[in-house]
Amino acid sequence: MGELTGLTLFIFGMMRVESSLKEMAGRPFKKFLQNQTKHPLKAVLAGTTVTAVLQSSSVVLLMVLSFVGAGIMEMRNALAVVLGSNLGTTLDSWVVAIFGFKLEIEKLSYPILSVALLGLIFFRSRSRIRHFSEFLVGFSLLFIGLAWMKISAASLANPDLLEGLTSKTPYWFIPIGFLFTVAIQSSSATMAITLTALHSGLIPLEHAAAMVIGAELGTCIKIVLGAIGGIPDKKRVALGNLYFNIVTLILAAVILYPLISLIGYFLSESEPLIKLVVFQTSINLISILIFLPFIKRFADFLERKYTKDEAPDPTLFIHNAAKYDGKDELDLVEMEISAMLRRAFLLNRKGLDILPDDKTDESWFSSFKKLTQSQLSYEEEYQKLKFLQGEIILYIQDSQQEKFDLAEIGRLNELLSVCREIIHGVKNIKDIRHNLIDLADSGEDEMFLLFKTLQEREAVFYSKLESVLDIQIPSTQIQSQMKSLFRNNKIEHEQVISNLFGQLHTKEISEMEVSTMLNVYREIYSSHKAFIHALSDLLKIGDPEN
Repeated sequence: MGELTGLTLFIFGMMRVESSLKEMAGRPFKKFLQNQTKHPLKAVLAGTTVTAVLQSSSVVLLMVLSFVGAGIMEMRNALAVVLGSNLGTTLDSWVVAIFGFKLEIEKLSYPILSVALLGLIFFRSRSRIRHFSEFLVGFSLLFIGLAWMKISAASLANPDLLEGLTSKTPYWFIPIGFLFTVAIQSSSATMAITLTALHSGLIPLEHAAAMVIGAELGTCIKIVLGAIGGIPDKKRVALGNLYFNIVTLILAAVILYPLISLIGYFLSESEPLIKLVVFQTSINLISILIFLPFIKRFADFLERKYTKDEAPDPTLFIHNAAKYDGKDELDLVEMEISAMLRRAFLLNRKGLDILPDDKTDESWFSSFKKLTQSQLSYEEEYQKLKFLQGEIILYIQDSQQEKFDLAEIGRLNELLSVCREIIHGVKNIKDIRHNLIDLADSGEDEMFLLFKTLQEREAVFYSKLESVLDIQIPSTQIQSQMKSLFRNNKIEHEQVISNLFGQLHTKEISEMEVSTMLNVYREIYSSHKAFIHALSDLLKIGDPEN
């Protein structure tokens, strides 16, 4: 049990270190990655540096995915960052090997933990001190867990067990390292266990090195699983990382004995832990040397592997003009934006967790079920909608605009304005998504009731918008209905704010809770206005009498 408890503490400590460093790093590290990745070699160094500091290749890969998706970073440079990130993760192994085993820093971990916990208790409102205290808590627990693992491992070191382990070929330990890393989703924890086993004499260096080889591949499985059903760029980065690690595994397995012999030539027999860390660092360096000269060709290969045509095309009309004979470019753009508005309504329903009525809104209910059953997360659906906006803009730019007359150019500009309003309306809800999740899980009855009331109002609002979009009505009625929606939206917003202040006055809710709800109501009100404008303008554009 001691080994398991120690491992749990170690993993929890690593998670605390990772999350605190992520909070402390923030924007500067994103800007550093963005600015230092214009060339593959610089991208490798940037990936190594940021991963070494943040101690999380997953965080770095998420940054890379967002940059590639936004067109800020080229695919070849993104892959170079991935290579550097694999090397950067080895810093943790060096820290554990040196401080955890040679300096026995766990003796200082308990007083450090005490100071850190006091920091969390007394400085909760000061973010810098709080995050640094969280880092120290994680750092302390990491080495306390490691100390428990060492004690437990020492008790396991009996001759029969040692003989059973060492009688197996080292190559059996490659799948063991792989499966263990996949199971616990932490190569650092696998490395800590391997170092502990090596330090306690449970396994020889060759077997420990094989465990490390398997762990290198195991780290990328989480990224691969996360890319299933994702956008093409996400698949490319995940696939590139997988290929890197497969090649590294094969090569490391082939040169296992020669590389260990070479390392042994420079290091004494009394340094098995350092030898193992050098081995891990070396195979990642070799991987960089192999792939870096061919990184552009490799990126081109991945581009061909997952092309835009292979990915689900978010457009329904503008890239399928042949199906809609007789429709010109502007007609197709209008149809696309109308479909985009439908998707936006559904996405906001998903963000607010409100179902369409399955009896009165059967088609919307069916579409909503498809959206909720999609493999894509809410965030990915939002990115997909933004990507659709970009596709519409590109289509307009590629069309022969010189043949349009002034009226058509005016119509085009109005359609683009509708497109912007749609994204605005969705982004408002995205920005308060975390607040909505907190409200849905709130243990405070008043706050939970406010959320349920909000959901009921939103369900009515979206049903009204959807019915207007579904039913073709004369332009005079459109404007009257839109003005009524806009007026009622303003009155309702003022009413909920007034009710909120009343609840504050009667002490039903706290000042902090009022602040949260004011932010939520403001964003919802802004989203409503954007959608009303978008729907009103779209219907006016499509009205032949207008």
